[in-house]
Amino acid sequence: MGNNNFWEEICGTVAFRRLGLKTITPDSLAIFDAWYFNHYPYLKKYLPKHELKDKSVLEIGLGFGSVGEYLALNSKEYTGVDLAKTPVKLMEERIHHKQLQKAKVKNANAVNLPFPENTFDFVVSLGCIHHTPSIHKSINEIHRVLKSGGEALIMIYAKHSITQLLMPLFYVVDVIKNGFSWHKMRSFRRFAYDSNLEGNAAPVTVFTSKEELKDLTFKFKEHQFNRENYWFPFFRKKGFFLNSLLVRNFGNDWYIVIKK
Repeated sequence: MGNNNFWEEICGTVAFRRLGLKTITPDSLAIFDAWYFNHYPYLKKYLPKHELKDKSVLEIGLGFGSVGEYLALNSKEYTGVDLAKTPVKLMEERIHHKQLQKAKVKNANAVNLPFPENTFDFVVSLGCIHHTPSIHKSINEIHRVLKSGGEALIMIYAKHSITQLLMPLFYVVDVIKNGFSWHKMRSFRRFAYDSNLEGNAAPVTVFTSKEELKDLTFKFKEHQFNRENYWFPFFRKKGFFLNSLLVRNFGNDWYIVIKK
């Protein structure tokens, strides 16, 4: 399955179904959005409303549009892009339903953004560019379309994390539960992070180290590399002493804040 076709099933569809939701409506999207921001409780600290209100924002990679709607509601202008048609259509429906006059969305490729240089104050890309053919080109494009002094927030998968460390165990458990498959063995690491309803893994998934991130973002004046996210609910209780320790050292995702 090609990269374009895979993402026609909106990223987050498996979670949407697990919530017992079957049809996309304003009500089901509200339920999904509440789950989404509760599942990633640290997300809004990277997207403070008071800092967005005077900014033109570009979002790359739309998914179900939870972050897109939040950005569109709280920024001066919002533009969303996605390689696939289905998430673009869903975001258009959100924009229409909320009557967001200064929001627009279109199909575009992260490695070749259809915007002039120095267009946006803030670029957001969460869980997208590690699925592109080139993280390097995607980050260069983000740098190009940002205004001088503009900032970007990028989330990509970490190469060394709790999940990576325990991947052999996850694989053994999956084989015991579902049986052995040569196809799944070859793609299991990608499958463990992103799979669709048919059980196919994302065609392209790249995992990145902190050293590689420094090389990829060298054009930017300021850099901040934070770890977030892990998949053990019993460790996620707020205030639990392992919470910050696990995230800081072994979190699954890099949250990269960079300034041009």
